[in-house]
Parts: sequence; C-alpha cells; structure tokens
Amino acid sequence: MAKLHHPGCTIHSIGSGRLQTDPEKSETDAIPKRITRFGALDWKFEGKTMKKILFASTALVATAGVAAAEISFGGSANFGIMYNGSETIVKNEIDFDIKGSGETDSGLKFGASLDIDGAHNDSATTQSTVADPEVYIEMGGLKLTVGDIGEANDVGGISDVGFDGLGVDDVVDGLRENGNDDVRVDYSFGDIAVAASVDSANDEWAISASGSFGDFSVSAGYRDNANNGEGNHDDMNITVGYSAGAFGVSATYAEGGVDTDSPANGALDVTQKGYGLDVSYTQGDLTVVAAYAKNDTTGADAMGIGATYSLGGGAAIAGGIAEVGGETVADLGMTFSF
Repeated sequence: MAKLHHPGCTIHSIGSGRLQTDPEKSETDAIPKRITRFGALDWKFEGKTMKKILFASTALVATAGVAAAEISFGGSANFGIMYNGSETIVKNEIDFDIKGSGETDSGLKFGASLDIDGAHNDSATTQSTVADPEVYIEMGGLKLTVGDIGEANDVGGISDVGFDGLGVDDVVDGLRENGNDDVRVDYSFGDIAVAASVDSANDEWAISASGSFGDFSVSAGYRDNANNGEGNHDDMNITVGYSAGAFGVSATYAEGGVDTDSPANGALDVTQKGYGLDVSYTQGDLTVVAAYAKNDTTGADAMGIGATYSLGGGAAIAGGIAEVGGETVADLGMTFSF
C-alpha cells in the first residue's frame, strides 16, 4: 500500500477512497498547514484539530433548519417649508419603525413593532414620542394584534397634497371617529381583506372590508361609538377606486358624529356627511394629484393640487397648494423612505 509522506503525519490511501491518519498520531494533534492532493480533491486544514472540525460541522447541520427571529428597522422623514395661511414655517418630521418577527416550529408567526416619532416647526419641537406599541400572532391569514392599533374602519379615503399634507382630505376623512381600539383581528384571502377592532375599555367597536377586482378597488368601514359619553352615533365610510396605467381616480363618502358641545352639558353629537374625490396621473418619475373634499352638512370644502418627483433611492421632491377652510396654504420640501 503506497504511502504519502508529509512532515508531522502519515496519510495512507486505502481501497475505499477514505483518508486514514497514522495510528501513532493522536486525533487531537493539529494537522499541518499544507494542501495534500488526493485524486481530484484538495484538503486544507489551517492548524485546526480534527475534533474541532467535526464539532463545527455537526453544529451547522443541527441548526440548518432552525427559523431565527428577525428585527428590522425602517421609516420615513421629510423637511421643507409650509405656508399656513398667515406665516411660513420651516418644518421636519421623522418616523422610525422597529419591527421584530419570528415563527414557531408549528408555523405560528409572531412579532411586535414600535414607532419613534419626532417633529420640529421653526425652532420648536412639536412632537417627540415613542408610540404605537403593537404585538401580534398570525397563522393561515388570520392575525390578532394587541396594542395601540389602527381602528378597523380606518380604510379608504382620498389622497392629500403636499410633502407633509395640507389637509384637503381631512374635510371628509376627519368625519371618522378615531377611537382608542386596542384589540384587532385581520383576515385576508386572495384580494379580499376583512378586519374587526374593539376598545376593551368600553363597548366601542369597528369593522371593515377591502378588496380589489382588476382595475377597481373598494373599501368600506363601520364604527359604533355607543359609549362616548354624548349619546350613540355610528360612523361609516366607503371608497371606490379605479386605476389604469398612468391614470387613477378614487371617490369617498363618509358620515360621522361631530361634537357640538361638551359632555358636561349632555349635548348629543350631530351626524355630519361628506364626500371627496382625487385624480392622479403619473409620467415617469413625476406624479400629479388633484383632490377635492366637502362637508355636505356644514358646507365647508377644500381643494388642492400637488406633485411629487422621485429622485430614486427613496428620495423625492414634493409640494402642493390648496385652499382649506377659506385659507390658501402651500408647502414644498423633500420626503425620504428608508
């Protein structure tokens, strides 16, 4: 049997094609830093012991199928100038999202998220919060979320204009009651999604359904505010959208209770109704949006036009001009997504 001689050890070729070390050498002795050619294979061990190599290989095989939890970071920011009808303001806003996710051996998905928000107008900080703590579990399209969640009826609506939003959409979308729901269930199947949420401190709850059908989309939401201290009223909203190529349009209708007096006086809410419309057109990196909204009960309305130009990499230049509440407002700035 032929022998290949190398300083420090002897390697024998055997009929089975395996490598066998000289029995006089301990299995824990370091293998020299040398390449030994054996057939078409190159063996290179940099001073590692055979026992350590086998241990590392076993650990890799044992953990190859284990699903690891992940933590991701993302967010958005903007800065620019805004004219609010009486003065020009230099402003910026930051929203960072921290998300953790994982999955059990049985396929149960779980996760949590937290927002870090900050905003600045001129030389004053207007917002600095850690907000929206949420924890969820999910399996088979069914998701349960607990925390500072979005109400189920908060779906649809129209687009706003400007880099930070000038408030055209608030005339109609503001008719929805923004409750304090803390338990929410979502279920999706195909292009359909349904949701239900509840405020565990009282009897208020909300439901919604959304779906897309070819070039059309529709969403509807309903909220019962039975325990708001000023009598019972229901909020409802519906939005229909159409998109074809570069062109898009959406229309929304909403109604909801609006406070007319303090709860101490026992005054009931008055149900107000409103509607809105937006039209968008995209050509290359440029998107132009026009929006109109009206409160049909009070007669208040708002209209505006804005544009966004994408610079790539998550950066864009955006601005708009609008008339809201009888005041002319405008802004121009940059937006970033991370």
